[in-house]
Amino acid sequence: MASSTNRDVRHLRDEAVDAALHNLMNENTAAIDPAVIAYRVGVTTLVRQLNEVGVTNEDLRGQFEDEIDRRVEGAMNNAGQFTMTQLENLRLLVSSFKTESSLYDVVWREELQGNHMDVAQSRPGGQPARRHQDADAEMQDNDNIWWEEDGGTNRDFDDHVEGEDNSNEGDDEGTDGDVEEYGNGDQEDNDCIMFGMYSGDADFKHRYVCLLCPNHGGTQHKSSLVRHLRANHGIRNVHSVLDGLHSGRSNATT
Repeated sequence: MASSTNRDVRHLRDEAVDAALHNLMNENTAAIDPAVIAYRVGVTTLVRQLNEVGVTNEDLRGQFEDEIDRRVEGAMNNAGQFTMTQLENLRLLVSSFKTESSLYDVVWREELQGNHMDVAQSRPGGQPARRHQDADAEMQDNDNIWWEEDGGTNRDFDDHVEGEDNSNEGDDEGTDGDVEEYGNGDQEDNDCIMFGMYSGDADFKHRYVCLLCPNHGGTQHKSSLVRHLRANHGIRNVHSVLDGLHSGRSNATT
């Protein structure tokens, strides 16, 4: 596929994963049923959106499951921002790729056939080696490096990690002067716990990290992260909720 088509698929995949995780994060109990429901929500969102824009992908299920796996791995490395119920549900979601594989075969087949799409796109994912290869291919999206398996820390940052977000970087991170640009409080997305994390202390330059990007190097200011979420992922109305992104404070809203 052309690079623009790949970018479209990744964008819609991210939105579908968001839908699945948002659904799961709102659950008050840890059980396999909410994980299965969240998975189905994500599949339905992804297939229907791809069908609307007329895009196909031979590895649709694989990319969907691998992105959830990657996102959950990042959450586990930053467990302090989540409740025990949320962490357990995230773990159950990933483990369900195997335990509920037969059920998910049916979910994908029904959704793809219902939208007149090729069922060959429903092959399972869960291949970490390929995830890392795909992450290398996505380096062009102005991000540098995702979490290594070192407890959730970031390393090997280059000077240009903020890419397009380095405009107005002099903004004071404690200033919420642009909050109205992202909507009012009634429209705040209280599920943005899957969007960003705080890494390091006040002396760490690139400490606000986007959880949606496989190789995000972090931004210096919270306002830059907000701009990144809006420009690259189409996510709005999260500014005030991201106030929780601070050392020693949780930004999970439960």
